Amino acid sequence: MWRSFVKSFTQLGEGFIYKLGGGDISVWFDLWLEGHLSNLVEYVNVLDADYKVKDSWTNEAWDFSKMAMYIPEAVRYRIMACPIPLYLVE
Repeated sequence: MWRSFVKSFTQLGEGFIYKLGGGDISVWFDLWLEGHLSNLVEYVNVLDADYKVKDSWTNEAWDFSKMAMYIPEAVRYRIMACPIPLYLVE
């Protein structure tokens, strides 16, 4: 029984994505980008540690210019591929 449950759970999980909600989640430490964004960069600048997803979304586009640290281009592409819910757009 447990084997079937684990197999089903794994297969079902592939069809689900994390919802960004209103953007009040951490850019770095919440699981919204197939893992923690903090694991995809060398370090998280202390000035950016409290950064929220909604802080990165301006005029219906991702905006990284407010961050103190540089985000590598490959990581930016992964972020930009993330679907944004309509209610995050003001």
